[in-house]
Amino acid sequence: MSARILLIEDDSSLATGLRRILVAEGYDVTVEARGDAGLARARAGAFDLVLTDLRMPGMDGIETIKKIRQLEKYAHIPIILMTAFGREELIV
Repeated sequence: MSARILLIEDDSSLATGLRRILVAEGYDVTVEARGDAGLARARAGAFDLVLTDLRMPGMDGIETIKKIRQLEKYAHIPIILMTAFGREELIV
């Protein structure tokens, strides 16, 4: 059985490309476009890895990660926060 990945990405082109790469590597990938939808999917399923975008409308990636981490079954799985922005753009 392949590892299950939850990919939360609001840019449909990027989500499609990432999904295609991960599936080609043998992963089972579920895609959601918003943080709240990703959280709902995490509650309903079981994933081995979560990849989430930082900047999304509504619930951003940081808030999404915090809420997913509150679910006992996701307390210790890897969660990767992705961004297309450079480090300098994130410094406030």
